[in-house]
Amino acid sequence: MSMLGEALRRYSFWFVDALCGSKVKKYLLDMEKKMQGEFDTPCDDLEKLLNHAVNTTEFYGKFKDYSSINDFPVITKKRVKEKYGQFISSVYKNKKLHEVKTSGSTEERFTMLQDKQKRKRVIAEMLYFLKQFGVYPGYRYIDAKIWFEDNRRTKLAQMVRNMRMFDCSSLSDASLEQLYGMLRKGQGLKCLTGYATFLSSIAQYFDKQGYSPDMFDVKLVVSGAERLEPAAKAL
Repeated sequence: MSMLGEALRRYSFWFVDALCGSKVKKYLLDMEKKMQGEFDTPCDDLEKLLNHAVNTTEFYGKFKDYSSINDFPVITKKRVKEKYGQFISSVYKNKKLHEVKTSGSTEERFTMLQDKQKRKRVIAEMLYFLKQFGVYPGYRYIDAKIWFEDNRRTKLAQMVRNMRMFDCSSLSDASLEQLYGMLRKGQGLKCLTGYATFLSSIAQYFDKQGYSPDMFDVKLVVSGAERLEPAAKAL
């Protein structure tokens, strides 16, 4: 039933994309061609981006006379949050945008805005890299992070995405044993995503308990937020 559910979700995903003009599929094909070296990224992409920034945002408007990227300041997430409206392009200010919130692993939660085109490009990029490890749309996965009220998934949303949430706010032995129960072979979970620090704690606990890779169906572990330490990678 798990494999049937995965197949149904995969075909449903591409069916919906086809109804919407196959945007994700087109971006995915472009990504594959770029990664295979079939065509190069235009060398003026950076210049176009900088020109867009100085001509459509309040914050970067003062740098219209720039000569290179070195003329732009290095900024922090805190500064962007303090002057958030000044960084939003006038091209998108009155459009409906998708919000993506960061984890807050560096104690600075951050909200990024994406239009429909950018959202579909991001999805295509994710699909490309997941495919390299044999993971496809519809595969069941666990997202391990600190879940806040504004980013928690409803049971319906989890079912649609074929995912399960695991809250890493407490990594006690009891909670890690609960995670083992969710991941063990037979549960149909193919992928685990999470913060690097949490994945390190999970790996150390599983190693301590003597849990071996053959006890899981997991094909891929995706680390986010920070760099995964070599010792944790080895585990």
